[in-house]
Amino acid sequence: MGLSRNNSVTEDGFTVEDNAALWCHSVDTSVGETQSYPPSPIMMELGAHFEDSEIFRKCGICYETPIDGRLLDCFHTFCETCLERVWCDATVIRCSLCTRNTSIPHEGIHRLPKNPFIRSEPGAEIQLTIACDLCEDSRQAEVHCLDCDQNLCSSCRLIHLKCNASKEHTVQSFESGNIPLPDDLHRPACKKIPSTCVDHDEELTYHCRMCAKAICKFCRKEPVHRGHRTKPLSVAMDTKRKIVSQKMASIENGYFEVLRKKLYNTRKHAEALSNNIKDVINSILARAEDLKHEIDVASEALISEVLEKEKEGLEKCSSLETLIEQEVLGIGSALQYIYNILQYGSPLEVCDALPTINKILDGYSEGGQTPRLEKTDITFELGDLTPKSIKQGFGSLAMRNRGRLWARSISVGFGGLQDVNIKMQTGFDFPTSSLEEVQDEEELPIHALTASSTHQNQVWTCAGWNSSTIALLDNQGTPQTSVPIGHKVDDITVSTEDELFISCFHKRMLVRYKISTVTMETVHLPYYPRGLAVRADGGLLICMTDSYSSCASDNSRRFVAKYTKDLKLDSVYEFENNKRLFTRPYRVAENINGDICVTDKTSMGSGRVVVLDRHGKFKFAFEGPSNNQCKGSFSPAGITCDSYGRILVADSNNNCVHILDPNGNFGGFLLKQGDTSTSPHSICIDNHSQFWVGDEEGNIKLYEYL
Repeated sequence: MGLSRNNSVTEDGFTVEDNAALWCHSVDTSVGETQSYPPSPIMMELGAHFEDSEIFRKCGICYETPIDGRLLDCFHTFCETCLERVWCDATVIRCSLCTRNTSIPHEGIHRLPKNPFIRSEPGAEIQLTIACDLCEDSRQAEVHCLDCDQNLCSSCRLIHLKCNASKEHTVQSFESGNIPLPDDLHRPACKKIPSTCVDHDEELTYHCRMCAKAICKFCRKEPVHRGHRTKPLSVAMDTKRKIVSQKMASIENGYFEVLRKKLYNTRKHAEALSNNIKDVINSILARAEDLKHEIDVASEALISEVLEKEKEGLEKCSSLETLIEQEVLGIGSALQYIYNILQYGSPLEVCDALPTINKILDGYSEGGQTPRLEKTDITFELGDLTPKSIKQGFGSLAMRNRGRLWARSISVGFGGLQDVNIKMQTGFDFPTSSLEEVQDEEELPIHALTASSTHQNQVWTCAGWNSSTIALLDNQGTPQTSVPIGHKVDDITVSTEDELFISCFHKRMLVRYKISTVTMETVHLPYYPRGLAVRADGGLLICMTDSYSSCASDNSRRFVAKYTKDLKLDSVYEFENNKRLFTRPYRVAENINGDICVTDKTSMGSGRVVVLDRHGKFKFAFEGPSNNQCKGSFSPAGITCDSYGRILVADSNNNCVHILDPNGNFGGFLLKQGDTSTSPHSICIDNHSQFWVGDEEGNIKLYEYL
């Protein structure tokens, strides 16, 4: 049996293109010469981050630019003095950035290789004076002996030319143009690698793929390499450069980018925490000013406590920031060094470093558990202050933290108060990896949220107004499944039989998705659908409008439609006594007593809650709490009802969640500004009395409720 050969392959086993590349690069294959490699798009993108970047040129111990930097096996650079200080009595250095070990040479730490891409003193002037190689006092050399390759001062030159062994040697005077510069001023130099074969004394110009090493042309004919695929070294290393560059780009755009964002968010939260502390202090001082002298002592005590909380919070942020910086520096400096090898290193240098490069990149490709930022802030709680109870009634500080349990005194509608306990369990960002389309929006608002009826601790949601995909997430934010709808999603609701109903506003369409059979049915509607809710009898409530505008003419259609279980129109609730019930119905929920609860957008940035009884008769309208309890206008968005018949309303303008009793009386705030995320938008309660909140910045939080 014979192997068919491509006509473009020559007798030596190479393609015409390989031979052309070999001859192209074989003009000068000296390892010591600088070669220029045209950057690929990936390398150009990486270069924007790593080329001449001082961000990652830091010692992993002192976090300053390395002085006399020494390179470890993991490609991380440290000051020689830092290594001597920390590892003076050790035989192995454990890298503080990645925990990999590097053996200390027998001669000491000073024998570790230098990082050729970092200058110890970048601002120092280059001294172009050359010392004599023969004088003990290292006088300044004036000539260079070309035969001995030595630099000589004027005195040594006379002695050198009088000796019988060297009197015929040729010496050359130093001029400004021929003063030899140190190697590191010519180009970044990697460690010295032999350029010739130790067995044949021939140039290493080929790469054996099987053995993963550089070989000469005679090695290719040796039995050990016979039958192995070989390529010109420059061609093979060009391919390896591209592969390694792709790995680097994957890491940089993946785990490395996540860390950078976490670092940014940590610093941003530290700044926000300081601003929050200032606001709290101002509130305390304002309260103290109102009550004059009687509250001065309590005011100072609380301020001290606030500052202590600030110190604790900033210490946590600082600790997390240092952890993330260490991880970022660990990855960044290694990637920077690899980039420099790929960009400036010769094929032999790339070949020599390739096993270590792949090992390091494979380790980073797996990523790691990103540090989790536990966001906290402080509120100032007003108390029932009397002259006799200044200390108790002045107020208290409440540190909001993950897992903290707090209580709200909520009116039950008969004049009494009931403590409603709420405890935050977890919070996470919407995983954009569950989306099948690319979002153009900077933030992805959680505009649809409904608890799964068959899976505990899981919720169906949609993020981003341009999204056409819904996702099922667990209570840690892990996507369980995603469903592409094919059209932009407005709202979601789920039946007890785990059927999903999705409204597609722009297409005037309702989608019914049966999870068990993975089938989808579309129903075209006469008007634009918004909010959805499944009724107790299995029917459906749908908010509908004839346009997006809040302005309604006499001919405008703004109503809530009731459909039967088989999606037949049953009733339309639009007018009562010739008055419109709604301006622009947005979201809807059915209460345990059959009431129809609707958030109604009356204008841009404001609205009200309209509640109809089970027969569709107007019951009440709630336009926000009185007594200036909210700073901004009442802007209801999501709405849901609990097992006691109370109505919960997300107010995205005031960053809070209101509670109404079944008769429309304002009971209080379940979540106040600071308790929940910024601008809560979508809310729901699952079968286990867990309260889910999605905000306009793509965050979802889960609370234990009642």
